[in-house]
Amino acid sequence: MKNILFLDANDTLKDSIFYAKQCGYKIITCDNIPTHVCHQLADVSYNVSTYDIDSLKKIVEKESICGIVYFASAHGLYGASRLIEMYNLPGISFSIENLFSNKKKFREFLCSNNFDCPLFQTVSSTIEVDISKVTYPVIVKPIDSSGGNIGVTKVSSEKDLYKAVQLALDSSFSNEALIESFIDSEMQINGDCLVYDGKLILAYLGRHIYRNRDSILPYATIFSSALFSNEILANVKDTIQRLISLSHIKSAVINVELRIGVDGKIYFIEVNPRHSGNQIYRLMNLAYGVNMSEIAVKLALGENINLPSSLKPTGNYAYAILYSSQKGILKDIEISPFLCENSIQISRFVKKGGIVKPFLHLQDRLALAHLSFDTKERMENVVAHLDEYYKVVLE
Repeated sequence: MKNILFLDANDTLKDSIFYAKQCGYKIITCDNIPTHVCHQLADVSYNVSTYDIDSLKKIVEKESICGIVYFASAHGLYGASRLIEMYNLPGISFSIENLFSNKKKFREFLCSNNFDCPLFQTVSSTIEVDISKVTYPVIVKPIDSSGGNIGVTKVSSEKDLYKAVQLALDSSFSNEALIESFIDSEMQINGDCLVYDGKLILAYLGRHIYRNRDSILPYATIFSSALFSNEILANVKDTIQRLISLSHIKSAVINVELRIGVDGKIYFIEVNPRHSGNQIYRLMNLAYGVNMSEIAVKLALGENINLPSSLKPTGNYAYAILYSSQKGILKDIEISPFLCENSIQISRFVKKGGIVKPFLHLQDRLALAHLSFDTKERMENVVAHLDEYYKVVLE
């Protein structure tokens, strides 16, 4: 029997666990949130933080773990990548995870390998800022953090720069901040990619949607085969493949964010060696007719992935975040019948009576809607005017 460790036990891993059970594998779940639903599906569960590496090592050895599944969990990836490297298991090693999670290392990697990269500098205090290297607007962000746009600011003048740098420093695990030139663009690309044996097998890529031109936090991504020209799509895929080859990713899922600048260059914003937290994999399954939850288990065990080379995505899908612009206590989210009719699934993160915060970070989202449309044009119109299709009612 093969023993699989699932880090952590949130509901995005449910389908992977069901598949692993069908295969007759032993299920071991681990995190420090006992109420997570997947603990109930496990043969053995552990109330241990996914950041407690010493305790995780004991579990791996006690349970004779053959593979680790973390799926869309940044918390799970932290522990998994370290264990994968220590025990030479299939998947993303710590050295690769650390390259992408540390923005300083990632920017240096991009520059040293001749990828297009904006002008940047890193500092560990406000007095280290070199104003001569700052061309406004700039994006200031922590070198490493818990993600979700925490500590990230767009700055357009010197009077706001030092406050933004201090915020990024305070949000960084290593107390470092990145200052980089803002990439002027009409198109930011976001999507999940399947890598197998060093090759980009599937690239489910869409376009981020923002509230306005000044916003740096997207509230949606739309997906359609008609979004990009063949030339742009080919260039983007070639750029991703070059990154895969140079970073020595073998078989894994990665989430990528890129911008195509007004200068026509392709810039990586970030790469996460896991599925997107906005559950793009659910739309990817529909578009390609695959099951990424099953594929996650196969990747964790180093098994063969057999997919037709001619697979192309179909349909017009989107994920959209439902959010509030005000703080308060949630009374209800009133969703229009039209949006419900076009919904595949709506996941709610804040219950009635829960605290509502303005949408400044990903963790402030109230709900996540996965949507399907007959045409690209209807999808674009609805998502662009999403606030007309739901209402947040506060007490």
